[in-house]
Parts: sequence; C-alpha cells; structure tokens
Amino acid sequence: MSTLSIPAVDADGAIQEAEAVVAGDTRAAFFRKAALGGGAVLDESTQLLLAGHVVVFLNVGFADAVKRVGLGAGRPMLLGNVRSQVKALLDARLPLYTGVASVTVQTDGRTPEQVADEVVAAVQSLEPQDAEPNE
Repeated sequence: MSTLSIPAVDADGAIQEAEAVVAGDTRAAFFRKAALGGGAVLDESTQLLLAGHVVVFLNVGFADAVKRVGLGAGRPMLLGNVRSQVKALLDARLPLYTGVASVTVQTDGRTPEQVADEVVAAVQSLEPQDAEPNE
C-alpha cells in the first residue's frame, strides 16, 4: 500500500498501526530486513519489536527533506505549510529514530548508492566476526 492510497485524514493512526503489524510480522517470520516508513517508530509496540535488532536510521536533514517532498502532494502528513510540517515531524521524530537506531547514516547530498554502501559497511561492522579456527 503506498502513501497515496491512504486517505488524507489519518486521525486514528492507521498508517502507524499498519507499520506496527508489518514490523511484528517481519520479526515473527524471521525476515532479516524490513524497511519501515518514517512514522513507524511512533508506535510504542514497534519500538519494542525493534529492540535488540540492528536498526539503521537514514537521517535526512531539513533542507533535503523539503526538497524530497516538494509541495507535499499525496502526503497526508504534510497538509498545509509543508516546510513547517516537515520541521515539526523531524523535530518530533528525531529522538525516537535515534532511540531505536543501532546505526545512523546521513543521507543529505548523497546518492542512493553512497548511502547503501555506508549502510552495508555499518551493518557489517556490527555483525560478530567469525572466530578464528583453533590451530
């Protein structure tokens, strides 16, 4: 389901509920990777599900975030003044993102390939290294 298919009014937090279900299903099914939307960490049950797992936070700064969303068309969370809504969302969510993250990767001014390379390197650095065989 894309954000464009979700009604513009999300008073009941349906987006976050759906993401919590995905996070729970992903853990239960033992998938190794899941990409959650920016609002996923707003749900406390999702925060708890992420505990103990490697979580990569792709951090975007205000200027790049505004460039990415443009006028906010099709983004229910950005109705009204897009710049002020983006700032409010980033300010409110940053402590939650950093609270669940094992690794933070800055995305500003970088290509997807550069970000992906850093994510891979960071995650690999967190994985336990194979023990040297006894000789």
